[in-house]
Amino acid sequence: MAEKGDNDDLVPEDTGFKPPAPKSLDEILNADKDDPSLENYKKQLLGNTVPPVFPDNPRNVIVQKIQIEFLGESREPANIQLMDADLSVLKKSPIVIKEGVNYRVKVFFYVQREIVAGLRYINCSYKMGIRVAKDDLMVGSYPPKAEPHVYSSPAQEAPSGMMARGTYTIKSRFTDDDRNDFLSWEWAIKIKDSLACVPALFCIYTAYLYTLATVYRPAIAENQLKGSKNLASLLKAFKDDHPGYVFVLFCSAYVYKQCFAIPGSVFMVRAAAAVLALL
Repeated sequence: MAEKGDNDDLVPEDTGFKPPAPKSLDEILNADKDDPSLENYKKQLLGNTVPPVFPDNPRNVIVQKIQIEFLGESREPANIQLMDADLSVLKKSPIVIKEGVNYRVKVFFYVQREIVAGLRYINCSYKMGIRVAKDDLMVGSYPPKAEPHVYSSPAQEAPSGMMARGTYTIKSRFTDDDRNDFLSWEWAIKIKDSLACVPALFCIYTAYLYTLATVYRPAIAENQLKGSKNLASLLKAFKDDHPGYVFVLFCSAYVYKQCFAIPGSVFMVRAAAAVLALL
């Protein structure tokens, strides 16, 4: 039997449901032996009895890890190991999530010795010490099994907007209808601007374009400079002598303009919206 927690935010919501008196796995298996159909149903539901996966661990429910799965993105899922881990350091390494991205949390857990009923997964999110959200999710009832069970939460959308960005501390608890605290832990996520990489890309591309136009520019012959009457004829002669370089320079400059000149109006609109939000 797990101990009961003392964090009021992580107490399950009272739905008015009164769980029945618990029965051991042996009591359930030995009941109704004279009913073959019920025996088959119990066998399909519970499977074969297995010894405890972790006999030295007295808990009936052992949470192995959580996994954050990003929907609609090619990014690999982020895993947070909980079993035999130092839970005190988890929130020091927040999981980075882009604003507006859809994601779900998967919980991997073992059940041993007895059937557990009414499992619940509770999350409370805090920003700057203030609770901003609470999720009380019904996980269900599970029999003992040698492999971990997997629970997938409903899909969620990461908050977006200037005020929503930043680091959130999340307090989680895996419990049941009897409010047994199987595991409580704290972790963190960081909501990041989806355009945060644009300044870095701008600097890199600017440096590339400057290097291409100066360091790698072919030299102009002195006789061309003396023989040219105007800039137009000089540029025409340069293009005729170095068509490959001129083509690469033109394409690079065009891509630079299309990528960073047109989105400039977008940044101005976002900046204006941020200023208006403060008024």
